Amino acid sequence: MSESQTGKDWHQFRLLVVDDDPDMRMLIEAVVVGVWPHAEVVTFDPLDEAATKIFDWSRFDMLVLDYQLGNQSGLDWLRQYRGVPDFPLTIFITGAGSEEVAVKALKLGAVDYVRKGEGFQGRLVSALNDAILEMSERVSEQSDWARFLDYVDKELGGKQASGAMFYVVLDQFTAIKATQGVHIAGHILTVLSQLVRDELGAAGVRVRTEIHGENAVAALGSGLDQVEGIELQARHILEKVRKVRFRAGDAEVVTTASIGICMAYAGTREAARLVARAEAACHSAMLRGGNQSYLGTLQGEIGEAVSSDQGIGKVWRDDLDVNELLKSRRLRALFQNVRSVNDNAGMRFLRAAPAVFRDDGSVMDDAEMTRFQSAPGRRTFLDRVTISQALHKLKAESRSGTSTVFLRLSGESVGMSRFWTWLIGRLEEVPAGSRLVFELSVQDRQSGKLPIRELLRVNAMPGCEFAMHGLLPDMNLAQLTQGLPMKYHVVDLVDQVARLHCDRIAQLVSEAGGNDLQVLLVGINSTETFSCAYRSGATLLEGSMANEWEEMELNDGPADAAGWVRR
Repeated sequence: MSESQTGKDWHQFRLLVVDDDPDMRMLIEAVVVGVWPHAEVVTFDPLDEAATKIFDWSRFDMLVLDYQLGNQSGLDWLRQYRGVPDFPLTIFITGAGSEEVAVKALKLGAVDYVRKGEGFQGRLVSALNDAILEMSERVSEQSDWARFLDYVDKELGGKQASGAMFYVVLDQFTAIKATQGVHIAGHILTVLSQLVRDELGAAGVRVRTEIHGENAVAALGSGLDQVEGIELQARHILEKVRKVRFRAGDAEVVTTASIGICMAYAGTREAARLVARAEAACHSAMLRGGNQSYLGTLQGEIGEAVSSDQGIGKVWRDDLDVNELLKSRRLRALFQNVRSVNDNAGMRFLRAAPAVFRDDGSVMDDAEMTRFQSAPGRRTFLDRVTISQALHKLKAESRSGTSTVFLRLSGESVGMSRFWTWLIGRLEEVPAGSRLVFELSVQDRQSGKLPIRELLRVNAMPGCEFAMHGLLPDMNLAQLTQGLPMKYHVVDLVDQVARLHCDRIAQLVSEAGGNDLQVLLVGINSTETFSCAYRSGATLLEGSMANEWEEMELNDGPADAAGWVRR
């Protein structure tokens, strides 16, 4: 963005509409001008090939691009032009039920998509509003944040200068934004920023604050160099945040927050790294604290997460320190082979799950793991560990071939917006040709907990796919997966399910195959489950018997497990 854009009125944006249907071009122009009278709208017929040769993308702030463009498609245009400098933010237009096309468009760089059909005008206005907000926030954040970092560098540049970077994240912010819009959300951050300034200022600390991203405030307290005093100030801030009440519609919103702190002395860190370390400490505290207020501190290279009513360095809530478990390699992901009946182009399949090892080297049983995961934030912590180690596994496997790793996401992670932000930042590490498949639960789908927009964004990342688990034989497969970017279904085969519903499982496998989906049957650990798995026709099998047996000549029909012998 150029400096001239920092003071721009974004209601006077320049929009390009590319559609081969003249009626649709006229409709979009009428809708836009009706809502934003000062907007400049240019319509373009993609069948006019000569015009593309002299096209100047830098003239426009936004692009509305249709999927069907005569002999070409909007996807072709995105592939051809997305790398051009100053290419505008793109809103993609699709037909009803074209979620697969929408996912491809997002993968190619579109910021949103709008389905045609009933309600199209309203959806278009909403998408344009979001794009306008994103443009203005990008410019504002870039300029304000750059000035804040310059201030930090100058403030700590003297030989005697010292200070502490406070990074405050509102845990409830995203939920408020999702239900009430950006206006109340922005107001909450403004109040939080003033609260931090007032609290530190009352203690005689010179302070400067800046809103960072969608749910955080960063603050530099100049002249602070004692951990005890800094911790005290942070606790005061947390207590004030607890007491703040906001009205969101008819409901009263109680905000909660976490604070990350990084000490800084003259010449030891540049501003951007200082903020990053404080933010990392904050997220570490949030993983420990769940929805309560917690304090994270970071000194030098050592990170700690502690309760706000305990001292620095104490372990929160139980006697198992997850950081120590990680360092000692007693907490790590285990990978189970998944047998592929079909060739699948030489792809190797694995399934990852977290495990905690006891002092004697044995693995915690299910009951112990359940207790271990009962602390708020613990399941999300384990999900992050599993994903990180799965990425390392994929990189190692990529030297000899391609692999797919299935891993199950907890409901805690699925409902946590900051988890999705973290995940999207990590997914660029998936090696070419390899895949990560995230298993989501039917229960989260039925409760409306699945964040569809985040799923589409993750699915748009190369090598990222989704599966649904928890399916029962009497469930409506098509209804449960409608509108979701699912590639696999995962069915847990316990003995009772195998015994009572084997025919229905085979029917489910057949239905999935008709929709270009694959079924992974897990828990094949007995003759009952093994026989059912074989009769189902599923191509992906996981369990002790799936790994230890291979198909030989079947003398008594497909239900006879004796027709299989050990490798």
